[in-house]
Amino acid sequence: MSTAHAEPLVEDVVTKVSDGLTTSGMAIIPKRMLAETYTDGLGDDAWRLILVLPRPSSREWDMESVFRLRRTATRQFDQLIEGTSLVLPGRTLAVVTTDEAEPDDVAVEEVPEKGEDPHSPDSAAG
Repeated sequence: MSTAHAEPLVEDVVTKVSDGLTTSGMAIIPKRMLAETYTDGLGDDAWRLILVLPRPSSREWDMESVFRLRRTATRQFDQLIEGTSLVLPGRTLAVVTTDEAEPDDVAVEEVPEKGEDPHSPDSAAG
């Protein structure tokens, strides 16, 4: 039997970070966590952690708790992938969202008219 260490899969790392956050005693605990790659502003491949939170009990989440959660998640994720082939050159980013938004809180997606440049400053004038 081989004693070689198997490389962790990104899903394994996400599960470990998620489990760690669940038992951390933090004010906000994600319901689910995902990891995906993206290209950062410098053109480097990096990890984006998506923390799916329960709907806030008031109008919005406590921002200090959200920042603490994001910092903790990225730190734990980076520590677990350090020294593996999962390390990417860009900086890991964590974003938060919810899948429990009230319909009135969800903005209607604006679809540009045919031939309109969606990135033009004039198209945002609505």
